[in-house]
Amino acid sequence: IGFLIISNSFKPGFDSFINEITWKTDIKRFSLLSSEALLHLLAYKIKDQLPISEIIDAIISLGNNISAQDIIQKFDDV
Repeated sequence: IGFLIISNSFKPGFDSFINEITWKTDIKRFSLLSSEALLHLLAYKIKDQLPISEIIDAIISLGNNISAQDIIQKFDDV
């Protein structure tokens, strides 16, 4: 079980909360994704015809709090 929370922005300090949830519950993945990062993901998917599996792998590998800059760095060389 995993959750992807999407919002315009997130306050700092969610890492300890996310770690507690993943350690103490059956939730195995919990990521925060900014809405701007989601728009960049969509743009790269359409432009580069990225398969959904590659997008999921990127989300998993980028950590708990994913920003637009993280997405740009990950896919800019695609």
